[in-house]
Amino acid sequence: MSRPFISVVGTIQNGILNELAQGSRSSNGFIDRLLFVMPNNQDKQPWSDKEPTFDIEAAWADIIGRLVELPYETDTDGNIIANILHFAQDAKARLYEWQRQNTEECNREECDALKGVYNKFDFHAIRFCLILQMARWACGEADRTEIDLLSVENAISLVDYFKSTAKKVHGIISEMSLTEQQRDIIAALPDCFTTEEGIAVAKENGMPGRTFQDFLKRSVSLGTYFQREKHGHYSKL
Repeated sequence: MSRPFISVVGTIQNGILNELAQGSRSSNGFIDRLLFVMPNNQDKQPWSDKEPTFDIEAAWADIIGRLVELPYETDTDGNIIANILHFAQDAKARLYEWQRQNTEECNREECDALKGVYNKFDFHAIRFCLILQMARWACGEADRTEIDLLSVENAISLVDYFKSTAKKVHGIISEMSLTEQQRDIIAALPDCFTTEEGIAVAKENGMPGRTFQDFLKRSVSLGTYFQREKHGHYSKL
């Protein structure tokens, strides 16, 4: 097989998320390649007695069937010849505009973990565009001559969602990796504090001021423990 590919879908409890980042996985780009789905409401829900108004299983089978049955050509060696789907002019312009914004956000990001995640989204976005265009074609909502603006806009919405879940996941992993010293400092800090007050509390617990400032910036970037209210002023989450 010249182009091996495998898609893995599964579930994982928050309590063992940290195992994904063990060893070199947090630095070799492994965890950056995972797309996390994390609903805001994770409470157990009661069963619903609402019945669908159509045969969902048959409709889904029809959609997948249209995609699987697409004709294709092969070369003399039996390899599939790719069918290139180009972007419409306005769709391409919007994708490039988004990529510039994502690049700026990546360059501003101080957290190395999130910087790696944002880098991967350039490629995720393009894949989302193609998947959405073909899915819309299979549903009878679009053609498959080119990738249109709606597919690009929807792909960008997906990227925004997966960015937010990536921040949540890295926040959970970071929280599980807190040292005892960091936990003591968080507990000792008032609900609202200035940078100077935070440094004073950190030094009382044996942490250098510069180390505390790095911890503070990283936490604000990940959306864990602290949030920035205004310049030099923070509050605990």
